[in-house]
Amino acid sequence: MLLRASIRLPLCTTLLLACMTAGAASPAPADFAKDVRPVMETYCFKCHGNGKKKGGLALDKWASPDALVQDQKTWKHVLEALRTGEMPPDDEKQPSLDEREKIMAWIDRAVFAVDPARSDPGRVTIRRLNRTEYNNTIRDLVGVDFRPADDFPADDSGYGFDHIGDVLSLPPVLFERYLAAAEKVISLAILNDHKPRP
Repeated sequence: MLLRASIRLPLCTTLLLACMTAGAASPAPADFAKDVRPVMETYCFKCHGNGKKKGGLALDKWASPDALVQDQKTWKHVLEALRTGEMPPDDEKQPSLDEREKIMAWIDRAVFAVDPARSDPGRVTIRRLNRTEYNNTIRDLVGVDFRPADDFPADDSGYGFDHIGDVLSLPPVLFERYLAAAEKVISLAILNDHKPRP
């Protein structure tokens, strides 16, 4: 028992130190004002800042990092240009690999990060089968050639089609007909006239 305790203490200490060094090894995220903007001023603003808009791009027009999120298309282009080495051009002063990596990591983290507080999924369309699709599905599932959807109200159509999700609604009357149809289908699909084996 004493031997186990003497082995356990160094093992726990080693694991604790390994976890602490692993946490300390990860670099701190880059700060826009302190780390990113000075690098951009050095390598980018000659052509894309201070009143110059080479290629229609001015990188100094955003006042804060929060404003950058509003223009993800531009920052995606900037990120790709940095990744491929397209920018800065070969005849201009080049950032070090560390500076380039820091800016790319910052763009990934700041511009393309998913923020649950800002998410707006928009309108969600509830999908359902139209009458024909419902009849075909019942036939395929239970093997009974029964057309329960013929009693359903007529489907709305949009652009000449009756299977567009945004057009197909689910009014209470249709929901009641779904329940009635389900009961009919089950009564036809399940046979109760068999006799138990002796």
